[in-house]
Amino acid sequence: MDAFELAAIPKSVYQGECFVIATKHHKSIALAPAFSSRLGVGMMEYYADTDKLGTFSGTTQRKLSPIEAAKQKCLWVLERTNADFAIGSEGSFHPHPDMPFINANHEVLYFMDRRNNIEIYETSISTKIHYFSEIVSSQEELLNFATQDRYPSRGILL
Repeated sequence: MDAFELAAIPKSVYQGECFVIATKHHKSIALAPAFSSRLGVGMMEYYADTDKLGTFSGTTQRKLSPIEAAKQKCLWVLERTNADFAIGSEGSFHPHPDMPFINANHEVLYFMDRRNNIEIYETSISTKIHYFSEIVSSQEELLNFATQDRYPSRGILL
């Protein structure tokens, strides 16, 4: 971002504040740059076992909607820290709500401002995802799938 782009961004009411995100999977790595450049805020992580709310693998079933899960993560931050500003994120892969034969990525960001009693969330559903599954019965089949899926540049959940 150059000086002209920065000059066009009005000063944020949160300039210089710190947002705390509840995460087990280091979500601040992806989120902090955007929050810093657009709002002038810092971001810290509060470690929470967010997998208790459900996992991608399904080993822990999800009981909350994505919005409710993201909100719960904010509540954990506000209940367990002195932070005034909390971020919760939740992502899931599932059939697209309008096109059930197409996989979709549903992302939610939830924000809570304890000082001003504000709650805001944003959702995004996208079909531009990298999500494949395969049932394999041999190491050779697994290796073929992994190679097609560009492993090791992408992770694989077994």
